[in-house]
Amino acid sequence: MLPVTLGASASVAAVAPVLFTDVPLPVVDFVLYVPDARAALPALVSTVLGLPLAVLAAVVLLQPRYRPGASTRPVSAKRRREWMLWLFPVALFGTVRGTDLAPYDLRLPVLAAGSVITIALLPGVAGAVVSAAGPTLARLGAARGRVGMLVAGRRLAVGARPVTRLVAAVVVAVGLAAQGQIAISLFTDMSDRVEAVEEHLGTSVVQVSTTLSTTTADVASFERDLGTGVHALAVTRDPRSGRIDLVAECPVWRALGVKCPAETPVELRTRHAGLVQAAELERSVGVRLRARTGDVTKTVRTSEEPALVVLAQDGRQLSLSRVHRAANAHVAMATDVQVFAMAGTFGGSGEGIAAGRWLELLSVAGVLVIVVVAGIGAVAQFVRTGRELGPVSVLSGNGRVYYAVSVWSLLAPTAFAVCAAVAVTWYVTTPLMADSADRLSALSAVGAAGLACAAVMAWWGARTASAAGLVWRPRND
Repeated sequence: MLPVTLGASASVAAVAPVLFTDVPLPVVDFVLYVPDARAALPALVSTVLGLPLAVLAAVVLLQPRYRPGASTRPVSAKRRREWMLWLFPVALFGTVRGTDLAPYDLRLPVLAAGSVITIALLPGVAGAVVSAAGPTLARLGAARGRVGMLVAGRRLAVGARPVTRLVAAVVVAVGLAAQGQIAISLFTDMSDRVEAVEEHLGTSVVQVSTTLSTTTADVASFERDLGTGVHALAVTRDPRSGRIDLVAECPVWRALGVKCPAETPVELRTRHAGLVQAAELERSVGVRLRARTGDVTKTVRTSEEPALVVLAQDGRQLSLSRVHRAANAHVAMATDVQVFAMAGTFGGSGEGIAAGRWLELLSVAGVLVIVVVAGIGAVAQFVRTGRELGPVSVLSGNGRVYYAVSVWSLLAPTAFAVCAAVAVTWYVTTPLMADSADRLSALSAVGAAGLACAAVMAWWGARTASAAGLVWRPRND
């Protein structure tokens, strides 16, 4: 109860300032105001009181069940349930391939859930691999007279669970940071694409949309008010497949340089500069643009999300005010008139930049918390190691044995786990449309930070073990 209470008290001390003063948050250009924070006070109090109780309940209730007459001897590693390790390849390949098979609107949740499961299983796999290498490491240490290597190999060979607990926090931190950085680069890349296409398109392709009733829509009169050579195409969206259909009559398609398509949607093929650029943008954010022949007015009136795309036959720039007036007069669609690139599923470059900044702030905060947890866990383990290695350091007359053991039993497993986390994250993020160079840059930075964290943990653990070993005195043991 004491450690849990101390942790809850530390969290209260960290959060308390927001209840008394306005706190500007870095990166996102956002200020958390006192009234908003105080409005969440009931939820904060219930969380501070409820989570410690939940942790204590889990610690008590999840203890192994005692069976009268059953043996209490430790179970050998071969008899332990390691069946969960076989779930890792299933989760790894299922995350990547399952994303392709899932409906369009479920691809991101499937990818997120699969990534979480894969990263959660990875520490167990890393622990099993490192534990299996323990006997070999011990034999090499014995053959070369390396005390640190011998002791570390023996300790690692005992079982995979201690190593799993050791590397779990670092693996989760690396996976979280890598996913965050790749998502940030994805937002940034998409924002750049949207902004570039918007600048190129200008107002040559405009989308008109609304949530109002369109039972009186008169697209023919709307087009006449827009001027000669200006056409309005109906837009329908399928959220499951991510497809956008453009609907128009055959004369309009021929005027735009498109062979008159059938009533079944087909891929849009045209030399019209505006439509080509719009199609390139929609493909870049994972949307397929299709064309079909149909009645525009009927499509607008029956659509759940009525929208029109307005463009000139010669690709000239349109007057937004004129489009507004015509929409007000004939189709009641003056709610939203904007460049078609911003009206796509991405939601605009401004939203992407804001989302990227929030993602960066939250991922960094989460990673910092996890790294602190990993450091404390490593130090706690090496306090125990220091007591155990006290006799060895005295008999060998070499205090550097603590650093050697730390390198082989902490730095090496953690470095292996970091590299495995980077490789797995690279694979599970392949369905994302992030540029390969951006993904490589993000993963390289996160991997380097993870290795630096592992080195600091190893040094800190060795120092702590050395300090604990200095106070060791022979006893009747």
